[in-house]
Amino acid sequence: MGRIELLQPFLEGGIRNTNFFNGRLLSAEDLRQEQQANRERVAQLAGAVGAGVVDGLEVERMPQTGGGGLTNAVVQVRAGLALNENGQSLSLPLDTEVALVRELEAVNAEAGLFATCAPPRQTAVVSGAGLYLLVVSPASGYDQRAPVSGLGNAGLTSPGCGSRYAVEGVQFKLIGVDVNTNAAIPADARAELNAAMNAGGAAALSLLRNLSAYLCFGAAQTGEFARDPLAAANHPEAPDTPNVLDALKDAGELTRCDVPLALLYWTATAGIDFVDMWSVRRRVTHASVTDEWNAPGGEAERALREAMAMQFQEHLETLRASAQSAQAVVAENYFRYLPPAGFVPLGGVTGLNGFNYQNLFKNMTYRDPVFINGARVAALLHEARSYPPIDVRSDEMFWLYLVRENQQAFNAGGSNRPQPYIIFAKGHAPYQGDSQYDLAYGDYSNYGLI
Repeated sequence: MGRIELLQPFLEGGIRNTNFFNGRLLSAEDLRQEQQANRERVAQLAGAVGAGVVDGLEVERMPQTGGGGLTNAVVQVRAGLALNENGQSLSLPLDTEVALVRELEAVNAEAGLFATCAPPRQTAVVSGAGLYLLVVSPASGYDQRAPVSGLGNAGLTSPGCGSRYAVEGVQFKLIGVDVNTNAAIPADARAELNAAMNAGGAAALSLLRNLSAYLCFGAAQTGEFARDPLAAANHPEAPDTPNVLDALKDAGELTRCDVPLALLYWTATAGIDFVDMWSVRRRVTHASVTDEWNAPGGEAERALREAMAMQFQEHLETLRASAQSAQAVVAENYFRYLPPAGFVPLGGVTGLNGFNYQNLFKNMTYRDPVFINGARVAALLHEARSYPPIDVRSDEMFWLYLVRENQQAFNAGGSNRPQPYIIFAKGHAPYQGDSQYDLAYGDYSNYGLI
């Protein structure tokens, strides 16, 4: 650590700008330094904004042909923009199909625009059942040719010499998530993950997806701050890594250059079994101003709660579309955790595909549904989502709400009647119901509301 006096400029590690003056002989190195200085300034501004997905970059499993398997594993990544922790912008201008098994070993010459992220690491090799993290990272290369003349044109041996453009782009990588070695996975969760992988079937696959997501959310460490807020980070009983992503960072596998896009489960025989975006996808969130006091309620936690809610809705929609009978789904067989609040589409009526809340929440503790006015829904969700997730295997109580406007529109019938739904909210959240269930609002017995 050096020492300086007041008003003495501190220049060590500062951005080095090319100093232009009349009569100076400029070289390619000088102009490249000016470009590098501009990149560093932009990175500083982007670092202040934060890291995460700005928009787009949704990952979707492509239809598999030939019976699945490794060679047919392809995902589509939609166009979008992200910022990594180094302040580098990662732009994908076009929807792109990404083959998850590499066929070509040779790659184009790297232009060196992202020196902090080079040389590129080898991506994971899929060799069996397992969880994998799909990330996007910066990349660069050369395009087109330019005429060369004048000084320094002898022996053009550098890969970029004679290239017209050095192009900024992205690359996709897979990072293996080893459930047996990841430091953030407790022994009981590890056993449950392995059992779900070996069991097969829709319920086991759903349970695997749900538990994996909540380990990425850090569900195993829920309550650590409240237990010991003054020394939560240093308590000897507290885990060193609060979630799976942090454990991958600590192991050097997930770097500041990488932006997570999705969690994949892949088997050699079936190919991709699920793509779960929101377990690892986060909106842009700036870093905390201190590492010493990470109290709940900060921006990073709000982004995580948002992702938790989105993950559940996406997962539930997948079950609704794929389950032979969504009406028969029981949460304790398909989920390990639920978010502190969520929407459940209701079925049991001809032409409507949805769940029976009595079956879904079987063996769980809840209050019978009551009505809530639509104006209260946003406040209810905001309040409830500040609480920890619901442990499906606990006896904690939660509320159930029917939204008056939704039920009245459903009762009115017609071709545009909405999908009926119910909201669940953790019991710690203040009660918001307007009145007890009243048959005057219609007969809902067909889909299990009474």
